Amino acid sequence: MRAWISRAVSLLCKRDTTNPLWLKPEETYSQQTLNRYGIYAEDIGPVGLKNIQILLDQRGKRIPGSTLHVGLTGRDGGKTEKSLLLEIVTKDEEVVMEIAAEIRRVNGQQWVGVFVTPGTFAEITGPKEPFVEIPDDASF
Repeated sequence: MRAWISRAVSLLCKRDTTNPLWLKPEETYSQQTLNRYGIYAEDIGPVGLKNIQILLDQRGKRIPGSTLHVGLTGRDGGKTEKSLLLEIVTKDEEVVMEIAAEIRRVNGQQWVGVFVTPGTFAEITGPKEPFVEIPDDASF
């Protein structure tokens, strides 16, 4: 049912991808409706982080990008614990639930929470440019 709703919302939420004025000629701009999944889990330390990295690497084609936030503090059953948040932006809910279940199993956790936020993902792409430091008195 959720997959059907996601598809229906995706069809209804098409965005105009006309290039904005601030875009350089060699850059592209696009938008699409995707879900952001936040997997909340206990941070069990270096072994747990390595396990998560291996699980992400194994699903590289299905999860092209993710962000892992570590050093967070959570509460479970009224007790403070180290926690982490793995964010994944995708339409593939199955792979997210699969990796959440694997994290729970391999890291020996009683539960792992997954929060789903639908939204618009905008992407700006272009050739990689050299790193520059903007002066404090710069104006644009």
